[in-house]
Amino acid sequence: MTAFRTATGSGVGSSTVTSNESLPRTATGSGTGSTAGGATWNKLFIFRPPVNDSFSFGERDDPSPENSLFRRLTRGQRAKNVYKLTNGTFTTNQPPDVEDYTVVYLGSHNNFVSADEKADLVAAGYGAYVT
Repeated sequence: MTAFRTATGSGVGSSTVTSNESLPRTATGSGTGSTAGGATWNKLFIFRPPVNDSFSFGERDDPSPENSLFRRLTRGQRAKNVYKLTNGTFTTNQPPDVEDYTVVYLGSHNNFVSADEKADLVAAGYGAYVT
């Protein structure tokens, strides 16, 4: 069985036209550049904070609740962040307030430092970690 359908319709529409005006611009100029003094090059050094080899992981076969998460981790090293405190000293213990430190050197990252920062790190005992 086939049912044929027919329809009729009518309507009135409206439209709004918006135009954008294009305003071309031209410019001219002259002058000479200067290379007096040249570029200033600052050599950066890489600081890789120390890692903690004595990080205690849970025992793999220990079913106790306190070891339920960490016993599944593979043993390895844990990176330490190094914090430069506002008094100019360095520590690996995170200060309680953000206002207590000025720079954070992230563990497991290459931290690019200037010659002045390198000198401060060497004086603080981190010279073996700066290349």
